[in-house]
Amino acid sequence: MQRRPSTSPQPRLRWAWLGASLGFTLAFITQAPAHWLTRAIEQASGKRVLLPDARGTVWNGSAQWVLNEGPLNTAVSANLAGSPANTTALPTRVTWQLGPRIDWAQLHLALSASITSTCCTPEPVQVAVSPMWRGVRVTVSNHTSSWPASWLVGLGAPWNTVQPEGQMQLQTTQLQWTHQAGQSQLVGVAELQMQQLSTRLSTLRPLGTYRVRVKGGTRWPSHSTPSRAACNSLAAANSSTGASASTARPRPRLMQKPRCLTYSTSLANAKAPNRF
Repeated sequence: MQRRPSTSPQPRLRWAWLGASLGFTLAFITQAPAHWLTRAIEQASGKRVLLPDARGTVWNGSAQWVLNEGPLNTAVSANLAGSPANTTALPTRVTWQLGPRIDWAQLHLALSASITSTCCTPEPVQVAVSPMWRGVRVTVSNHTSSWPASWLVGLGAPWNTVQPEGQMQLQTTQLQWTHQAGQSQLVGVAELQMQQLSTRLSTLRPLGTYRVRVKGGTRWPSHSTPSRAACNSLAAANSSTGASASTARPRPRLMQKPRCLTYSTSLANAKAPNRF
């Protein structure tokens, strides 16, 4: 009588463990809690951006958006067993949606983020982060958003002294930042308007409306700053094309020579009249 070879249960058991592991990994990734993302953002911003009361997941969640003076303010509040003092939050929660997408223009896989807050963004702000060879590219969609100027008070000095009031309107056009091989480049235009600006330092209310326009297109090493000649040439170019303008009421003020403000990231230059 011929015996049939016995089938070992071990291959089936291995497949079962593999399937269970894959299912657990997928559930772990897709259902990762939102506070993992908010904590990472808080640490990356040096505790200047706080996102308390996080709800949802990393991929689809919401939180309060709070501006803070820094880690020292957070540490002192923690020692006093309380929430950080002198912080300012947006009137409405900020919601986000994260997900991968394919950048067909560059044939790259990108991480796309859609950010919305009812008070400030009439339409979602789209941000895409694409990895590059020895670098990264960040793209912001064309949009117009409006933010309360009093929100800046939470960042501490000098905003807590100035106590600005009014609206900050941010408009971006084809804005893209690239960092590759130690070089950083900003492309596109970002314009910030301080509308109906007022401050407790002045009895004149409002002081007026101010505009700062940042235009990219120049490449600098990330560890250096642009020369004064480049700064002046950019300011002159913007002045000739009407890149920056401001209005004030009720009486005209003496206009000084526009200053070229170099951002700490050394990516672009902006100019604005010195009104104060």
